[in-house]
Amino acid sequence: MRLILGCMIALSTLMGGATIARADDAFCQQLGELAKGVMQNRQIGVNMSDMMKVADSGRPEGSVLRNLVMMAYDTPQYSTEAMQSAAVQEFANQIQLTCYKSQK
Repeated sequence: MRLILGCMIALSTLMGGATIARADDAFCQQLGELAKGVMQNRQIGVNMSDMMKVADSGRPEGSVLRNLVMMAYDTPQYSTEAMQSAAVQEFANQIQLTCYKSQK
């Protein structure tokens, strides 16, 4: 639950004045950190419905978090710490890559 709250705090900070369409490097880095938190929750077995409740808390940035949650839960949950860490890093890198590419 601490990770879920941390994700929401990070997302609130992240979205303060930034938009996806006008992403910059700092935004993409912060988005990657948020993606890490979401995937960490996925890998430790946090229920998807609980994550969606946090995403649907009525905040405008909820749609960003909702999309990250769906993307994370569309990937496998691994049982070993090494595979979980790799999945977290790969997910964060993929989210950042997409963000950086949107800057073109």
